[in-house]
Amino acid sequence: MNNFINKVVHEWSYNVDSGMPDVKNHLHMLALEETLKNNNLPKKFIRELLKNLRKETTDKYTGIHGNPPKGKRAVNPDPPPKYKYTYDGKGSAGKGEEGDDDDSKYELEALAGEIEEIEKIDRTKQTSIRDDLQPALIDMSEKIKALMDAGDKGNANILAQKLVKNLDLQQALYLQRYSDDDAKHPGKRWGEHQGKIYVGPKGLKLTGVTQRSVGQADIIKILADAGVTVPVKPKGISSTAMSIQHTTRKRTTGTVTSRTTDTGKLIKEIKVGKRTITFIADPADKDSYELNLLKLNNIEDGEISFVDIGDTSTQKGREEAIGVISGGIKDMFEEMETYLGGSTGSKSIADKCEAILDKIKDPTISKADHKKLMLEMLSLTKATVPKGEVNEFVKMSSYIAESLEAMRHLKLGRETLVPASGNFKTADVIPLIEGDPKPTIVTIDGVQSEVSVKQLAGTSVKLGGGAPSSLPAKHENTIYGKLDKPIVVKGKSAKNTKEVITQMLSYYPDLFGVKGDKKKNVVAVPQKVMTDKYYKESKADLWGAFFEYYPELEGKPMEDSEVFKGEMARIKSSVQTQLDRAQKSYPANMDKGEDRKLMEQRMEIYHMSQFIAGMISNHPEAGIEKQAFANSDYAKSTKGGATYFKEIKEADGINTLSYVGSAYDQGYSISKTGHLSPTNTYATHLKHDNPALKMIKKYT
Repeated sequence: MNNFINKVVHEWSYNVDSGMPDVKNHLHMLALEETLKNNNLPKKFIRELLKNLRKETTDKYTGIHGNPPKGKRAVNPDPPPKYKYTYDGKGSAGKGEEGDDDDSKYELEALAGEIEEIEKIDRTKQTSIRDDLQPALIDMSEKIKALMDAGDKGNANILAQKLVKNLDLQQALYLQRYSDDDAKHPGKRWGEHQGKIYVGPKGLKLTGVTQRSVGQADIIKILADAGVTVPVKPKGISSTAMSIQHTTRKRTTGTVTSRTTDTGKLIKEIKVGKRTITFIADPADKDSYELNLLKLNNIEDGEISFVDIGDTSTQKGREEAIGVISGGIKDMFEEMETYLGGSTGSKSIADKCEAILDKIKDPTISKADHKKLMLEMLSLTKATVPKGEVNEFVKMSSYIAESLEAMRHLKLGRETLVPASGNFKTADVIPLIEGDPKPTIVTIDGVQSEVSVKQLAGTSVKLGGGAPSSLPAKHENTIYGKLDKPIVVKGKSAKNTKEVITQMLSYYPDLFGVKGDKKKNVVAVPQKVMTDKYYKESKADLWGAFFEYYPELEGKPMEDSEVFKGEMARIKSSVQTQLDRAQKSYPANMDKGEDRKLMEQRMEIYHMSQFIAGMISNHPEAGIEKQAFANSDYAKSTKGGATYFKEIKEADGINTLSYVGSAYDQGYSISKTGHLSPTNTYATHLKHDNPALKMIKKYT
């Protein structure tokens, strides 16, 4: 046995640079591990031996074996040592200053060895990344910072490169900025104080959750200070950076004031710079008064902020405004290009879009060519890229469309405002057509983009934009046809369609509760307990209201109705898909929730309320009649696998309307306590063809 031990020690000594093995040196410990393996010792024996040696000799500054319990962060009781030796990237140290302690040399070598130790953590499993790798990465980033604090940026850079490359680190990129006029954060990025890191070959989340955090941003900043940029994850550039609120950052502030005349006229004045725009709702205008009143009540009194594109009341001002908007988009494309790495496909798209933007701002091009160029650029954002690459701009097209819509109205000679605050509830842009404000929402195939991130079983997704979550506001700004008789919904008599839909939307807080907010004086309300009785009564209530509007589709009994059978089959299938996906992604969270059957019933009632509320909204006689908002829908089509934009469908809210189309899968969040809830109160898209007419044709 002694001979064998001597043999191992001799080989170990030969395998370390200094010839003097040291159990405190992580590179030396790695060499010992290889030596033991070469001598054909059992893996279990090697593992236990190394574990015991490391446990006894763990240095408080180095080694992932000194990490605190899972998920906790290490706190060094003393400041890290000041490293004075150069590291050549191969595990050996250069000569230090005369009188330097050899321990410092070993500690520097240990940093490289520690990174190699971190590499051994399983980076294909989310739990090991969250519990083991995350604290180790925090610890290592602090040591790299210590090197820089000691004035050794060269070695910090080498170690940072090794860390990023060997752990397959990637980041999400947030280029959104505060407005240049923001008093507290002039021109600063929203994402500067928060970050999100992905790790390993599968690009799994460092923290295991979707939220950005200051801790992750600190790591990214330390590495950047060391001269190493963490690569951007494919599809990792936040799409809202292309919103006009971020590409055009200057703001102009105005005021909104109201007054009512003796004759009942409601007058609202918007003062922006030297401009005063007056809107009137006059009871004498019987055909338009109710609609005008809705429009004006959409504009809240007080200070109002607009994206500053200049004074667009003159032709010269409109031409300059187009230049401002297009120039901001071009600048953002150029900034994004610096983060695209080797993505030649995305860079090519960016270059082509930049060239188009230069043409768009030319005041001599015709209106037709101007529109054609805009649609061509939008098509490029959906273009196919070479195999193995990712088009980074696919999810940005809906945000770019808002800027294009503003430029389209400006090119048509219309004074145009772009809200930057919440005073206008249902408007992305506000063109003044013949002096009349047309609050306009902008969509792509009926999907608006005013919500940047939703949750799907804890995973960040981009589904359905913001139109679904904002439709309750659109419902409030819709005038409906008349009802022949009151209808009972949830035990209350509703005398008109608006009240019926409002009652149906109130199923959402019943099913999923309300989170309290003291600042907004919102009282927390728990979700209703799901029972078979509640499920049956709610289903009967919802479908009973549906058949009051569509008696020609009713079955005797209700379950014999073809529309009932067809839609319930679709709802049940959708619920199963959603819950299966949530269970697969976050089983621990789901297991803490209510019984699967009860969860299915809860989600089914939710979907029933969405479908039925939408179809009642769409009823040919008692449904949508007028809307206090317009809609510009950038319609896309597919040919040969490629996406094209060839037309813009407009609904003015009077002659042409935006209808409600069902879109069940709009994103869901699952809490750690197992509380599952949809991210939208109203899971639908806007449609230009009335879905109710198609439904009637299908089932009669």
